[in-house]
Amino acid sequence: MMGPSTHAVVFDCDGLLLDTEPCWERAERGLLDHLGGTWDDRIRTQTRGTSVEATAVLLTRIAGADLPVDDGVRMLEARFEAEFVRD
Repeated sequence: MMGPSTHAVVFDCDGLLLDTEPCWERAERGLLDHLGGTWDDRIRTQTRGTSVEATAVLLTRIAGADLPVDDGVRMLEARFEAEFVRD
């Protein structure tokens, strides 16, 4: 929470402070595997820089799974958090 002593906020959206890309890729691979799909490195080029929602939709479509978007988002975020903590 920002208070009276807060002078600046840093948003690290390009990997300057933390490189989370490997965690996202492992999370995406894990979700796709869980849904019964097969990973292909070209998938990552389609998901890099997109929203979590768009990624969940793409992975679900590739796997041919019948999964609501909100469920896919929750599953992907949970996998990312686990990967981030593991690193």
